[in-house]
Amino acid sequence: MPILLAILDDSDPIVRAKSLRALETFIFKFPSPRLAETGLSKIFQDLLFPMLLSLPPPYSTDESLAILAPVYRCLFRLAASLRDSEEPAADSNELLGRILRNGILASFPAVGDQPRVTSFLQSRLVEAVNGLGIYAARYLKVRKTANACFVCKSGTNIGYRICSPGPFLLLRIHLWAATCNVLRAP
Repeated sequence: MPILLAILDDSDPIVRAKSLRALETFIFKFPSPRLAETGLSKIFQDLLFPMLLSLPPPYSTDESLAILAPVYRCLFRLAASLRDSEEPAADSNELLGRILRNGILASFPAVGDQPRVTSFLQSRLVEAVNGLGIYAARYLKVRKTANACFVCKSGTNIGYRICSPGPFLLLRIHLWAATCNVLRAP
């Protein structure tokens, strides 16, 4: 374990990406409840969270995605393992909230004109909101509209349209105004 942790601190993005894939394999093969019980979950979280800001311009887009993809997969796996532990809802939702606040939403302003990284972050945003379920309302802004749905520019509906007898309620995620549009439903 100490060797893996030492390699993860390497400044070379190629070495870091390879060591993250090794860590990902370790996390996925380790029994879920044991990660939380042994305290490895907290150690990995402390190690992975600073890597969430491995964004362009210091890194190229390819290097950034090579680092971010395994980091997010590891963090979502750690959140799932916390869901299987004795205190499932609180710890898992706290971690997903940290991923959302300190990773995804903090990264959107920094990536600006990097469409591949923005698209990647959007898919992680959907994953985090789905993992949080109703608890994602804490990070969402509700606005009434007439017959509206939340649709991403790429045309994929993220599925958070709540139907009521009157108008739909539109859930707008903070900081997504630049990347998504509100379209009128037919």
